[in-house]
Amino acid sequence: DLIRFLGSPVLCAGRLLAPFDDGAGFGVVALDADSGAAVWRTRVAFGSLASQLPMAPLTVDGTSVYVCNGNGHISALDACDGSALWTTLYESIAEPAATNAPDAASEPAVATPPADGAPATDRWEENLIVVAGDAVVATPEDSGSILAFDRRSGAPLWQRRKPEGVDYVVGRRGMALIVAGSKAVACVDLTDGRERWRK
Repeated sequence: DLIRFLGSPVLCAGRLLAPFDDGAGFGVVALDADSGAAVWRTRVAFGSLASQLPMAPLTVDGTSVYVCNGNGHISALDACDGSALWTTLYESIAEPAATNAPDAASEPAVATPPADGAPATDRWEENLIVVAGDAVVATPEDSGSILAFDRRSGAPLWQRRKPEGVDYVVGRRGMALIVAGSKAVACVDLTDGRERWRK
């Protein structure tokens, strides 16, 4: 089977993991780090992705791997065997091109408006996930929000509109996320989403 990688491979639990698209859906493939032999391949979304495939970098924490491909869902997998720990849906600005159902014609992701009621009109430049304490915090490319989920269950914790004038994540500092753009830089608290400061 031909697959396309959608992000750089990462090492986790003796496996080399990479996000992929195989024309039928999106997922993660694992190779043995010593031999290169295929160990497992798990699809987390079904259906054809857009021609301009979004990058979907993986985030690892212990033996868990988290992935968001900017298509309305975020998934957590066990790096040892590829089993899905959880998948959660969020509101996508764009019409989703892939779904979590084998039937690609199934209904789109469940919509949840941004917490402050602001319209979602702009996007993040890339799909990123950071693990902070008991939370997985995501900035999906197809969302105008910062989203936080329980690291173990995927249950929503909080959601906030991304600060005005920012487009990308600079990095994490303790329990804070630094975000920036051409017009502003801001610090968001990872425990509740409040904005600590903005310049």
